[in-house]
Amino acid sequence: MNHPNIARIHDAGEGPGGRPYVVMEHLVGRPITEYCDAECLTIKQRLELFQEVLEGVRHAHRKGVIHRDLKPTNILVIDEDRPVPKIIDFGISKVFEKETAEAPDQASLLLTEFGQWLGTPDYMSPEQAGGASGTVDIRSDVYSLGVLLYELLSGRRPLELPDLREAGLSRVLEGIHHQTPSPPSERLHHDPDAFRIAGQRGVSVASLRRFLRGDLSRILMKALAKAPANRYESCGELAEDIRRYQDGEPLLAS
Repeated sequence: MNHPNIARIHDAGEGPGGRPYVVMEHLVGRPITEYCDAECLTIKQRLELFQEVLEGVRHAHRKGVIHRDLKPTNILVIDEDRPVPKIIDFGISKVFEKETAEAPDQASLLLTEFGQWLGTPDYMSPEQAGGASGTVDIRSDVYSLGVLLYELLSGRRPLELPDLREAGLSRVLEGIHHQTPSPPSERLHHDPDAFRIAGQRGVSVASLRRFLRGDLSRILMKALAKAPANRYESCGELAEDIRRYQDGEPLLAS
């Protein structure tokens, strides 16, 4: 993969004892949510940064790679002349045989560690949490990106999952599969930190709730659909709807 929004890999192989290694570019940055809040980026600026993340993930998909662990700590923002998001850590990624530039045929997916639970619960799609790796395709990354966008815009993740170590795996899985995320404007209405969250986005609480209603809410809810068939088919579709929102055009999600 060779893309400005993906950390460059310089070399990979095995050491003398057979231990695998990867040499990647050295990045000094902050997780994307942390960066956006610290710099008090507006909703518009957050969407523009997120669009670059989508381009990076879209490139990976075109190369036949599903990331499977997209979360803030795996998307670092490097602030040089301008902020640039860099996707890192393809350690549990999955390779598929490319049928098209965007969407692979299900039969072409190459299984990796069938039945093993891989990923980060808060950002994991329901099908990935099911443990059947044959059902995971690029729409699983779309779900994770929906979680990330929800957090970037509202300051909260869409699901309130219990702590894995305290509650156990079964309760966490139940939450991923059965909890329905509230529209972000409703979550903000009951959030005790609403004033702080709105301030980090440079607006009042009332203004932020208005931003998060309507089209932005529709985009988020489609990306976060439990069933893959009800989500955006690709990062390209999600990116197109964000562009339509920014340009005041009707959404694909509508």
